[in-house]
Amino acid sequence: MEHVLFIVSVLVPIIAGLTQVVKQYVREKFYALVPVLIGLLLGPAYTVFSPDLTVWELLWAGGLAGLAAGGFYSVQNVRNK
Repeated sequence: MEHVLFIVSVLVPIIAGLTQVVKQYVREKFYALVPVLIGLLLGPAYTVFSPDLTVWELLWAGGLAGLAAGGFYSVQNVRNK
């Protein structure tokens, strides 16, 4: 489990930066999905650095990192306005 948390902490700033770049090319209604999708793509790519984890664990770490990077809780507040 420590490996997953480490991967999440490494991926969050990377996903946050990539999200800002990708948001220029995506409609505003899809902004909440961008960091999660990027996280799901980058998570399994992390096998290079952590070969002992399964693909499912890396997908889990990428999804969590995407949610954290996107501040998913704040998107709900914007939607309710």
